[in-house]
Amino acid sequence: MAVTYARLTVTAILFLILFSLTPLKAHAGMIDRVKDIYETPERIDDLQEYYKQSASILEGQMKAQQEKLEEARQQAEELLARQEALQQSNESYQKQNEALLAEKAEMLAKQEEMQKQLEQAEAKRKDTYRKGVIAVGSLIAAFIAYALSVRVWRFLVWRRQGRDERGALLP
Repeated sequence: MAVTYARLTVTAILFLILFSLTPLKAHAGMIDRVKDIYETPERIDDLQEYYKQSASILEGQMKAQQEKLEEARQQAEELLARQEALQQSNESYQKQNEALLAEKAEMLAKQEEMQKQLEQAEAKRKDTYRKGVIAVGSLIAAFIAYALSVRVWRFLVWRRQGRDERGALLP
């Protein structure tokens, strides 16, 4: 039973606390209502003035937004024009680059051809030089062979004819 008594006490205290926290209703009297009705025109003037101020502020904000929008549109147009100009410039650079690459390839082909011609000319010069050395060597060898053959012939002739009494020397 002690438990139920404690519960009842706690419930009663909570009920009193909650009842005291609820607000009381205010009742406006007839005089307050009449005052509100007669003060309404002043409030209407205040409301109209507040409305006009709000409308002018909104109008100013709309104009500012329209100006910002127009400025943003102009910037977008300028950026688009600049982008197109840059794209055209890029295309011209690409064409120029392609032309330069083609010219470079052509020059490399010419350089390789000239290198081959230079190697051929060098080989031809070496061949001509070798042939010249062989020709000169052959002439010298022919001259030496001629000189030796003349000496051998004279020696043979001298031996056939015999020696002179004077003890002629070999011619």
